[in-house]
Amino acid sequence: MITCLFLRTCETDMLHNHDRVSIAAVSRVKAWVVRVIVLDFGTGTGLLSMMAVTAGAGYCHAVEVFKPMADAALRTVKINGFSDNFKIINTQVTV
Repeated sequence: MITCLFLRTCETDMLHNHDRVSIAAVSRVKAWVVRVIVLDFGTGTGLLSMMAVTAGAGYCHAVEVFKPMADAALRTVKINGFSDNFKIINTQVTV
């Protein structure tokens, strides 16, 4: 069974949102599924996505509309050794 944990990180005040930042959120999902896949809209530098993978998410699809930020996220992910767990997608998403 595969499920998705959705994160949205387009505003800095969201960093203070406990449910989106907490490693406990990924841990709770991992308790009842085999593999956690994170979809992060507005990933920015990829910080919260890397936190989710560190907390146990198996994979992260990180979406960023601004090319310079997507490039920065890609570099950050590579430098920190998360390349096998990430796909940085530079596109606009309409929900």
